[in-house]
Amino acid sequence: MLVLDVEGAELGILDSISTWPEIVIVETHPALGAPTAEVLDRLEPVYADVEAREHKPGAPPEKQVVVASGKSVSGE
Repeated sequence: MLVLDVEGAELGILDSISTWPEIVIVETHPALGAPTAEVLDRLEPVYADVEAREHKPGAPPEKQVVVASGKSVSGE
């Protein structure tokens, strides 16, 4: 499992992964250069199940937590 809450460095980390874990959880930071849509773009080709969830009550709607699991064929 990989859990990322790295204040804007999420995309760089995702782009450097060579062996994907079974589960990835990413807190997105749109204001710091890691928008939810771009995180989804990185994870959807690799995982069968990718879901953006509410970060927490009262948080800006653009900040979300993305959960990815079930590696697809391309993520072997």
